[in-house]
Amino acid sequence: MAGVVAAGLRTGVAGLVKAEKRIVTNVPYNPLSIAPLLRTVHSMLTYTEEDEGGPTPMAPTPTSITTRPRTSTYPMYDVPEALTIIETHTPPPVPHRPTPLLGSIGLATATPTHALHPHPPFPASIKDGYAVRSAYPPGVYKVAKHVATAGGGVATLPENEIVRISTGGVVPQGADAVIQVEDTELVEADKVNDAEVLVRVKVQAAKGQDIRPAGSDIPEGSVLVPENTVMTPAEAGLLSSSGYVEVVCRRKLVAAVFSTGNEVKSPALVPPGLGPGEIYDSNRATLTAALHEEHIEVIDLGIIPDDKPSLRRALELAVGRADVILTSGGVSMGEKDHLKACLEEIGAKIHFGRVEMKPGKPTTFATKGATSIFCLPGNPVSCLVCFHLFCVPSIRKMAGHPPSNWRHPTVTATLKSTVKLDPERPEYHRVTLAYNLLTNSFDAISTGRQISSRLLSMRSANGLLCLPTGTPSKPQALEGEVYPCTVFRGL
Repeated sequence: MAGVVAAGLRTGVAGLVKAEKRIVTNVPYNPLSIAPLLRTVHSMLTYTEEDEGGPTPMAPTPTSITTRPRTSTYPMYDVPEALTIIETHTPPPVPHRPTPLLGSIGLATATPTHALHPHPPFPASIKDGYAVRSAYPPGVYKVAKHVATAGGGVATLPENEIVRISTGGVVPQGADAVIQVEDTELVEADKVNDAEVLVRVKVQAAKGQDIRPAGSDIPEGSVLVPENTVMTPAEAGLLSSSGYVEVVCRRKLVAAVFSTGNEVKSPALVPPGLGPGEIYDSNRATLTAALHEEHIEVIDLGIIPDDKPSLRRALELAVGRADVILTSGGVSMGEKDHLKACLEEIGAKIHFGRVEMKPGKPTTFATKGATSIFCLPGNPVSCLVCFHLFCVPSIRKMAGHPPSNWRHPTVTATLKSTVKLDPERPEYHRVTLAYNLLTNSFDAISTGRQISSRLLSMRSANGLLCLPTGTPSKPQALEGEVYPCTVFRGL
């Protein structure tokens, strides 16, 4: 039998050995090539339990077009319910580790970070001028030879003298105020040595004037960056000012992405071109770019054909390597939509399989162990809309963001044109948000035709205007009406 199997696999197997009741094969390196080879082996194992004394292999369940379900068995949840389910069942944040400051931008801190030193670490001048005693009245004073510059040592202010000082310089011992250079005038100079000898102080100084006391900005031991803070350049600079070179952050999330569909082809085809009924895959590019905006590492698993073994193998491979899995297509009611069944077969827990919304009704959320799984619709707009509404909160929770940052912010916006309402479901209408200075409110400008395959409707959009389900008495959202809007891109 070993010879028969090897012949059937041809060059796909480098070697095959039968030992007792086991068959050992070498398979190609590419993980996604393993599944077709294993299916070939399985198809050749036609012997019975009596033949080899082992169990009879399970036959694949036939798919019947005439008997397939015509209504979904999954309950319909509205968007707030779906979000609550996601936030409840998303796994906890990923582990943390020390991270270089410049590599921490976009990551969330896992512990509070405290100031190692007071800042400033010494009394520092706020302005360029002269360090004086506040008891000095206005008058002419000798300028001490020492100059208090930033980075210079600590001087002592002689009696009845003043010390020239620069912004950030150490205030000399004995001085308790700084007079800005604009409030003085030169009386006598040593032109040979380019030095000031006598300077007139024209104003009375107040104690503490233009001096930052030690620790006045940041006391030693105070919290610089709290736990669950998303690092930005400001936090990196703040920690660096206290002497840190790294910070404890949640590690980068890893996401596995794949598209599904026999008709979906990669734009990187060699030779290029499409056959009849074929389309280029846009969803992987869209999702990968969106994940990069969330500072997530992406594993691209390519395009998976519409058959259960391939889909199941891709899911199993992704679960072992990724914190979150994003798929597109294969979750609706078509005869080739196998992803929900495959999720169940690999032991994933499906938390919901339908959402009352347009676009994105068949969106599915599942978990397996510490992995979140989102099966998004195949239509490009549906895919991206559902990413922003559903995937982002889960991703940010796992990344350690504070709960207030899990979802995109929501504002209210005034609709600038009349829009027909969908009579069956609430719609997330793609709009361009602009702030109106005259009304002190946001305007929502429709991006045009909203069909879920038209990715052009997302090109200039930065908001998703939540429109209610239409009724006979309210078939339209009228120009000038105000609706909530999710802001998924900067204004």
